[in-house]
Amino acid sequence: MSAQDPLEALIELLSLDDIPRMGWIQRGVTPPESVAGHIVGVSHLALALVPRIQPELDLGRVLAMAVLHDAPEARTGDLPRRASIHLPPGAKRTMEDGAAGELLEGLGETALDAWNELRAAETREARFVK
Repeated sequence: MSAQDPLEALIELLSLDDIPRMGWIQRGVTPPESVAGHIVGVSHLALALVPRIQPELDLGRVLAMAVLHDAPEARTGDLPRRASIHLPPGAKRTMEDGAAGELLEGLGETALDAWNELRAAETREARFVK
């Protein structure tokens, strides 16, 4: 299913609030943080830290990547590292890139560009978010 319609993409992204971070569950943390909660936390960290420790970075691009870094999990769920190491090399990345391409298409070119920049990890902004 492709979420080419912006409203469909936005509605699908709302599910991130209901998806728990599996690493927390595996460690017995209750209640576990949601994927959406994690994304908000990463975004707050970026907003607080970039101006203080790396003010030369483009904060807008950093925030776009922070907001999108786990967006594919709206389709894939949160696959913890302990599970993903048992997949063939590159399988998790391929799955996430496919889900991101379909889902973020609905948000537009800016979102897709931010995702691709993050995945390439060639800019200082992308490395900061990672």
